[in-house]
Amino acid sequence: MICQDSWPTLSGYRELLLEFGVGDSANWANQNEDAIRSALAQPWWRLQFPGGLESRFDQSIADNQSKQTRNNYFLAVFFVNLFGTADYQFLPDVYLTAWLIRFAIITPMFMMVIWAEFYSKAAVRRGIATMALMLVTAAGLMYPVTISKSPDVVHYQVGVVVVVLFSNLLTDMRFALALIASVIFSLMYLAEITVFLNLPSYLAINYVLVMFSTVSLSLVATYRRERHMRQVFLMLALLEVAEQRQMVANERLRLLADKDPLTGLANRRRLDEEFPKLWREAMRVSSPISVLFLDIDHFKLYNDAYGHAMGDEVLKSFANLLRESAARRPLDLVARNGGEEFLVVLPDTPPSAAAAIARNFLTKLAALGIAHDGSSYKVVSASVGIAGGVPLPDESPESYIEQADQAMYRAKHNGRNRVEYA
Repeated sequence: MICQDSWPTLSGYRELLLEFGVGDSANWANQNEDAIRSALAQPWWRLQFPGGLESRFDQSIADNQSKQTRNNYFLAVFFVNLFGTADYQFLPDVYLTAWLIRFAIITPMFMMVIWAEFYSKAAVRRGIATMALMLVTAAGLMYPVTISKSPDVVHYQVGVVVVVLFSNLLTDMRFALALIASVIFSLMYLAEITVFLNLPSYLAINYVLVMFSTVSLSLVATYRRERHMRQVFLMLALLEVAEQRQMVANERLRLLADKDPLTGLANRRRLDEEFPKLWREAMRVSSPISVLFLDIDHFKLYNDAYGHAMGDEVLKSFANLLRESAARRPLDLVARNGGEEFLVVLPDTPPSAAAAIARNFLTKLAALGIAHDGSSYKVVSASVGIAGGVPLPDESPESYIEQADQAMYRAKHNGRNRVEYA
């Protein structure tokens, strides 16, 4: 269970992906999608990623792994020193030497590595330091065995297997370094039992099998652990790509849902969302807000005479002019209400100023000179109704729209191509 706890969790990977990278994890993943997919398709025996992907992987897991490994090192120090009680029993002739190695060499080295882990995030340096520490620990435990004359020493030497298990399962060494360290462990152990202890062949074979099984099984676990981490890293990176694309698609859909497809202006849905916010802010600061309700004069006659395609062009031109001349400030809101009707919301604008904006718009619309034989003015014109003031608690945004609508119909009744107040 300790071994599994040292693996970063899915949520941990996501946090680490957000912590490192160019801009953010989604940008990084998008920029490197091809490399990520290529790495995901690598054959099972190849762990190393190509190019900058490997350094990104190192960065993403370094902090989490170093913390887990530090905790495991404290555990290792405890057990290394706990086995000092066995030195006195099994190595009575050299136990002082064994204690010197344990307490004066191995333990301080562990503490130095633990301290250094707080500052070193480079995976290669951590791995080499860990491998060196494990090999020194194994050699330090083997040496008293090779010089002891105790008859019980043959039972004691098998304890080095624990070092191999710890090295491969509870440190953050990558599989390649773990493989190198395991080969060196095995050669050291083989030399100990055959050359220094000179054990009978049947005992030597048994102990070699124990070491070989331990090394093999722990290396399999080390390989699977690293491959698992790498696969999760790549899949989460691709998940970031998918989520980023989904966010972009959702934003596009939102924009489409909020925009009139013909004119590009906000639609009534967007106006119904934004106008109450502007209204509440105007009420909070006691600032005037005005609404223009515009309707193109005799637009049905225009469509009948010139066709709907030309009618659409008139709507586009009308919308562009409205955007450019009537709603030029960041908070000004212009929307197509439907058909040939348009609404403009002007924060921090009293009705008198709104009327000046509306008249200026009508002047510029007439200057466009869009021919309209069905109108008494012979060009496309519009009628405008205005409602506004400082919002009061007993009023509502909808009431201003209704008042502006009624004023617009008065403008039509009074001859069109004019501005009327509510």
